[in-house]
Order: sequence, then structure tokens, then C-alpha cells
Amino acid sequence: MQRLDSIREAVGNDQIDKLLPTLKATEKQIIFVCYNQMGNPNIRNGSAFYTEKEMLENNIKIIVYMGTTEDKQYVAVETERTPAGSISMNLTECMKLEHAMCDIIGFGSALIKFNQRFSYCPCCGNKMKYGGFGTHMDCEHCKNMVFPRTDPCIIVVVRHPTEKKCLFVRKSIMPEKRYTCVAGFLEVGESVEECVTREVWEEVHLRVKNVKYVTSSGYPLPGANQIMLGYEAQAIDSEIDIIPGNELCEAFWVNEEEVKQAINESKKPNPEGKYTVPPTYIAHQLFQYWVNQM
Repeated sequence: MQRLDSIREAVGNDQIDKLLPTLKATEKQIIFVCYNQMGNPNIRNGSAFYTEKEMLENNIKIIVYMGTTEDKQYVAVETERTPAGSISMNLTECMKLEHAMCDIIGFGSALIKFNQRFSYCPCCGNKMKYGGFGTHMDCEHCKNMVFPRTDPCIIVVVRHPTEKKCLFVRKSIMPEKRYTCVAGFLEVGESVEECVTREVWEEVHLRVKNVKYVTSSGYPLPGANQIMLGYEAQAIDSEIDIIPGNELCEAFWVNEEEVKQAINESKKPNPEGKYTVPPTYIAHQLFQYWVNQM
């Protein structure tokens, strides 16, 4: 979605009367994405999209402009009440929804939580207001500007050193049969390649080489808004060792055919395969990349 210059001054907690008329003047359909006070989306019949009437009926607390497509405009809204027939879902659960909708939900959630957390200036404590396109906050008292934070993380598909296999891992918080790649946060002062090497060693005690960038994806979580930087790397050795008490509960090598089966099975509405990697996971893209390179 692209930003609209015409709404530059129209966004903010107290700007409902300015924002909606400005958006209506463009003659594009306005889509409202509704969130609760925790920044979690309200979902009804598999959709997070609502009408203006529904939002006004449930008392808008925060309204944030998100962006526009060719024929639609998107607005993130926090309401006091949950719209009728809706349930609140956390962002992890939302990854089961349609991919494009999932991206919009995550973006809106990040903006809503940013607004919630920076109502007051972290430097002087005075009230802040929206500036620019509604994607940063201004303090009129000390002139401080605060922007939404994005935390960089790596995720890496690890190739077996000698065989046509790659590494599957499962975190203890993940459902059974759902797998991903080694991942972790970038630390202060380290390069992304150093982060890949460190995370693979810390999580599975494998040394890697030939670290190569593949793709990236936004990845909003309840506690942080992340950008996942996807890599591939070649393992130097093959003996996996999961450290007791670490976040992983499984790590093992999977052959090419098993990876293909996991990818195909995961695209089904109700996957029942031995391994699954949801298409909304960047790990799905990395495993597909690995298969394509074979």
C-alpha cells in the first residue's frame, strides 16, 4: 500500500472528524481493520474487515491511517467494544488466515500498539500527537519525534554438509508437526552473517559457512514488530545437539522428498501430513527455495 499526501495532517487520536471526510473525498472504499485494547485483531467469519458504521457503533478510541491500494483505503481502529459476532485473535492465530489479509492485520496491529505505547513523550513526559502520515509521533514541547520500531531478526534454512537434506526445527511453543528454521534476534554490534552463525551454533551446535541472503518478511508479534531476514547456510558438520532448556524441542535433518511433502501438505485447508510449514511462515518460502535449488 502507498501513503497518501492528502491525509498528512488528518491522522491522530483526536482526528476522526478530519480523517474520515478526507478519505471519503477520494471516492475509494474505506476498509476498517478492528483491534482490541491489546492490539489483537477482532475477527468475524475469517475476516478482520469492518464498516465505518460498525466502528462508530463500538466507540473508536484510536484511528490510524494505513494506506491505499488501487481501489481501497485501509484504516486501523481500536474500539472500546468488540463488534457483534467477532472474536479477538492473537497474531499467531491470524497466520491461519488468507495471506494478504494476514499482512494487513500485522501492519495495522503494529501501528495501533505504537499509538498505545507512545501517547506521552519518553523524553519529557508531555502528550504527543500524530505527525506525518500517522506513522510517527511528535512532541510539541521538546520537539522529540518517535517512530515505530522494527527489530531485525534472522531465519536460516541450513543445508546438510554432504546429503540432500535440510534442517527442520520445532520450538516448544509450536504445535506438534509444525516446523520452521533456526531463527533469532540480531544483537548490537554484530553483522547479519555473524548473527546467522551464532544462532545456528547456539540452538543446534552446528557450524555453518556460505551464508547467503534469500528473502525477507515483516513479522509482527505481540511484544515486538520484527523484520525477518531470510538466509541459507551450509552446515560444516552434521551432528545436531539441542541444548537442554533451550527454546527448541526438536531438530533433525529432512530429505528433499519429505520437504516437498511438507510444503504441499501445508497448502491444504486442513493439513494432516507428518510435517507442516504454514505458507504464511517465511520458513515456508525458505524451504521452497531450498527445494528449487536441488
